[in-house]
This record gives sequence, C-alpha cells and structure tokens, in this order.
Amino acid sequence: MRKFINCDVLSVLNEIMLHNTENYREDFNIDKEILTESANEKEYADKRFLWMSRPQGTHCIKEKDAYLKGSPAYDTWLYYDEQEPENIIAYAVELTGFENDVLKGDLYELDFRESADKIRKYAAPIVAVELYCDDGQKVRIPYENGWHAKAQNYHYDKREYIPDNEFDYTAAYTLARADRLVEQYANYDLDKLKMEYGDGGNAFSIYQLKPAMEKFLFEPYKRIERSGHRLSVEDYDMIYTDGYGGESLEDIYERFNIDHPKDFVGHSLSVSDVIVLVKNGARTAFFVDSYGFRELPDFFSSGAGAQLQKDEMEM
Repeated sequence: MRKFINCDVLSVLNEIMLHNTENYREDFNIDKEILTESANEKEYADKRFLWMSRPQGTHCIKEKDAYLKGSPAYDTWLYYDEQEPENIIAYAVELTGFENDVLKGDLYELDFRESADKIRKYAAPIVAVELYCDDGQKVRIPYENGWHAKAQNYHYDKREYIPDNEFDYTAAYTLARADRLVEQYANYDLDKLKMEYGDGGNAFSIYQLKPAMEKFLFEPYKRIERSGHRLSVEDYDMIYTDGYGGESLEDIYERFNIDHPKDFVGHSLSVSDVIVLVKNGARTAFFVDSYGFRELPDFFSSGAGAQLQKDEMEM
C-alpha cells in the first residue's frame, strides 16, 4: 500500500479520483470543501478523515464520526462495504494545514474491507448530540428517535455526537492511527502515482501478496491455478514504483534480490510476486513463476476473474 507524506492532498486525491471514479466526479468538489474548511481546526481529531473513491462517486467523512454507531459517517462507510468493496480505493487523510496556499497533509492507503471491519468492531454507541448554537451556548439532546425535530428548535452551526463511553471511543480511533504508523507502506508522491497510472512516463511497479493471501505466498502459478483461485490486483499490495528504462524482467528480478533500493519495503522479489511494466501509458502485469514470468492480461480487472496467460517467458 502507499503513503504520501507532507503531500499536496487535493492534487493526489484528485489524481486517484480521475483514474478510479467514472461517474459523479463532481462529488469530489464536496470533498475539497470539507477538507479545506477543516484545515485550520484546533483539534487534531477534527483534521483526520476517511476518503474513498468509487466508480460511481467519492465520499469524505470525519474519522472520529465513523467510530460512532449510527452516525452518517458510520452508515456510509459500512454501506459501501456491503455493496462494492472490491472497487473502492480508500485513504486515511491527516491534514497539517496550508503551505503557500497548498493544503498539505499525510495520506495512508487503506484496505477498505479491513477498515470497515475495524469500524464495525470498535465503534461506540451514541448517547447524545451536542449543538453549538449561534449565541455561544451548547445544548445537549438525548440521541433517540425524534432528536432531529428537537434540534430544529435551535440555531446552530455545528453538532457533535457524544459516545456512551468516551474512553473506549477515543481509544478506538486513536488505535486506528497507531496501526497505520507501524504498517509498511511504499513511500509515494504525485510523480510516482502518475507513473503508476501511465501518466508520467514509463515505469515499473512491484506487487506482493496481501497478508490475507499468505497461503499463496511463494507458490508457483500451477499450484495457485489448481486451487481454483484467479489472482487479481485486489490480492496484492503495491510495494514499489520507479521509472522504467527498458530493463528486462530478469534485470528487475536480479536488482530486487541483490541490490534493494533504500526505500523498498518488501521482501526480495520471489515466486508469487507481480511486476507491472508501464510503457506509453499501457500497463502489463507479469507473475514471477518458478521458471520465468507469466503475463497476467486481466490483472487489473475487478474481482477474481483475472486469467493467467499460459505463455511462459523464460528468465
């Protein structure tokens, strides 16, 4: 998975959206407003968000709200987990503020389904809604049927959901960030992202199996094929990307066994890994097999329908 540290947040998210969201791209304008307006919040928790790009739109929600059962943020994240998780690219967004009029922050790619499972497991019930009224007073309303009608009796510009157990609630979304800081991520920037998408010149990328697919780690193509599973990009984490100067697959294999780049976070290139070459905007994936490489023509197709081409390219 990728992380973008001290990046131009809106430019990176926009690039991802353009390549993953086909319709309702105007949703991203709402996301930009949410993030821009939150950049100067005093509380750090109010500058942390969860963002998703779907084929049919985008969503940006406050992370702390996602950990409150029944909140709009909670319902949104889990709704799409039940609908189309394999087509969603998700990121945790941590804003740091404006720098020369550019919204800066850190982005951490998420396994969408895993993030939804954590929210479902650790979210706290809501007991009240606190309204921040125009006259400066705060009003707390019990969280029950009809609270919306009661809230209409007040003029307020902000509301906060109150959990039934503040300690457990705070621990839940604090732990979510702690997990991100100890996980391994490929260090990314906008230029690398464009290279991966085929917009920034020729490039190559290395993909390695996600922990959930560990049973296939270091397994040759034939054995995976006999299991009935068809590998696709959803089974993999992107570990590394760099410019491509025409090296052979064997050259890349040797380099990532003998002379790892300093920012490479994966294991030495081995059987079950995938090398993706980007040439003139076209991406081609190759499975590292026991005795060579096999092209994966449908590697970037959604779901488990990717077919492994049987023509083998000898090392």
